[in-house]
Amino acid sequence: MLSLGWSELGIIFIIIVVVVGPNEIPNLLKQFGKVTKKVKSISRDFNTSINNIVKEAEIDEFKKNINVDDFQKKVNEEVMKNTPNITDEFKEINSSLKNLDKNLDKSQNIKSKNSKLDKNLVKNLNKSQNIKSKNSKTDGK
Repeated sequence: MLSLGWSELGIIFIIIVVVVGPNEIPNLLKQFGKVTKKVKSISRDFNTSINNIVKEAEIDEFKKNINVDDFQKKVNEEVMKNTPNITDEFKEINSSLKNLDKNLDKSQNIKSKNSKLDKNLVKNLNKSQNIKSKNSKTDGK
């Protein structure tokens, strides 16, 4: 890198003042600013284009490394390995659901029997109350 001390910068400034003249220094500084801006812009564009080229090369290399057919074969192999397990699981789930359905039917039958018994019990209670009320009316006369 360029390393300049204060003394070197002072000597360069004195040479510029002598060669260019004090009246032209502002114009020279404006032109120097425009040139540095242009150089920075070109440098930025160059870096961007190099980065884009590298990214495209990486993407192409990545695409080459990934073979779709191999990937699909591996996925199919994994699916086929796990398929017997899945079917066994579905069979177990189906049997559990059937058992649950049977138990639900049994509980509904029990509920219906209980409701019939409750109705009969209410009827019998009503009859017994009617009989008691008739007996109490006949006893009171």
